[in-house]
Amino acid sequence: FGYVLGQDIYTPADITIAAPQPTDHPWAGWFYGGVYLQRAVDDRVFDHFELHIGVIGPTAFADDVQELIHDWFNADNPAGWNNQLPDEFGIDFTYRRKWKFTLLGENNGDLTIEAIPQAGLTVGNVHRNVGGDLTLRAGVHLPRDFGPGRLEDVIAATNDDKPNDWGMYGFARAGGRYVDHDEFIEGSNNRGTPGVAEEPWVGELQ
Repeated sequence: FGYVLGQDIYTPADITIAAPQPTDHPWAGWFYGGVYLQRAVDDRVFDHFELHIGVIGPTAFADDVQELIHDWFNADNPAGWNNQLPDEFGIDFTYRRKWKFTLLGENNGDLTIEAIPQAGLTVGNVHRNVGGDLTLRAGVHLPRDFGPGRLEDVIAATNDDKPNDWGMYGFARAGGRYVDHDEFIEGSNNRGTPGVAEEPWVGELQ
């Protein structure tokens, strides 16, 4: 069980333009908190449940944070925050399941190869998508977890039974998702705000 606190900042590619840019990413801030619950079954199946609740718009203070950081580093001044999405309550629920299969070795110091497929979905008024991926990792003394996480994918933390010896591994991941709604691309759920059409199919290679 754990807690999440985050602030996401979204801008067009050129942040020096003050006028609206109707063909690019809308200006938006997303400030949210949340909780997650993880469980593992027999070190082979992993479930992740996560709930985010927050606010989109000026109340997220994305403009203040970005302007402060850009001042610190003498970077370009973000000029278009007057065009950001308006205040709106946001809520998302995410569920992911991972499976782990040993393809080679027994993780006892010899080369071990694991396959870790994942499937999941997010539903809410901020994001709606469904997708999956496959991670392959190979190494020695692999950690007894469910593979590396991402910036917004809390790493599997249910099992702290680590190998006693040093270890190392490499990994590759490929997958994709179908996007039904992304407020930070399409624009506010309230009509009349800037936004562009989503690409419904999104691929990923890492």
